[in-house]
Amino acid sequence: MEIKFIQALLGNVEVSLTKLGIRTKFKITSNIGDTVKAVSEDIPMVPQLFENLTIEAKITAKRADEKSKYKDVTMFYISLDYIWYGFNGGENGMRLGSAEYFISNKYYDKIVKNELEVGDEEIYLFIHRAKGIEI
Repeated sequence: MEIKFIQALLGNVEVSLTKLGIRTKFKITSNIGDTVKAVSEDIPMVPQLFENLTIEAKITAKRADEKSKYKDVTMFYISLDYIWYGFNGGENGMRLGSAEYFISNKYYDKIVKNELEVGDEEIYLFIHRAKGIEI
């Protein structure tokens, strides 16, 4: 999946989480096919309840079909999960929320094939939010 899109989506998720009081940055950990995984920096806690607490983002891209609400677009589905690690080992997690974004296939295909030069700041002009982060 094109890294430009993923970085733009993660930037938007970071801003949305900051508005909810969670300040963190994401780093892409794997990019396999149509699925990308990213993990946040450790989230500071006072008092320190866990050894560390992070958010894992899973981003999946899928072309919209005829039954979809949005036509002729590529949808990006983002799921967010809390992951925490205990002081004595072990880990646990829970669902934080999800979000959906889309981009027109016309622009998506041109950007991926490098037929349309788009800078990192300009990519936001092509991506639209279908559903914001719902917790």
